[in-house]
Amino acid sequence: MNPMIAYLRKQKPEWEEYLSLMEMMDTDSNQTDSDSDSIPEAELVENKDKAYKSKIIKLKKTQSKLVNLINSLREELEEEVEFTQDLAEALGACPECFGEDEMCDNCDGEGIPGFFVPDFVQYNRFISPANKKFNKHFRIRN
Repeated sequence: MNPMIAYLRKQKPEWEEYLSLMEMMDTDSNQTDSDSDSIPEAELVENKDKAYKSKIIKLKKTQSKLVNLINSLREELEEEVEFTQDLAEALGACPECFGEDEMCDNCDGEGIPGFFVPDFVQYNRFISPANKKFNKHFRIRN
């Protein structure tokens, strides 16, 4: 019995009901503490190992997903860079900066569209269809 509860019982008999509840709760918590002390250390270590292994498996799955995502983004970026270079060739612009960067090693910022001779194949791929559409649209309206 808890000495504090015994003291309060003597001093405040009207609290008997509450003190009994507190005593039961105190007894329950002592039993729980003794139960955890009775678990062998080897079992505790084994449970921790299982938890760590589970976390490692989850982290490896997450890592695998991230690596796949990074590879996918890298491939997409390479395709976009190639597309941008093709468009720059069609416009006769610097493929690195389109004439926007004065520190550019290719053009010193002068490679705006039309600075270089446009590539014939890329011009026919990108610019020619747009020109035809542009001309057709404005001929009908005028």
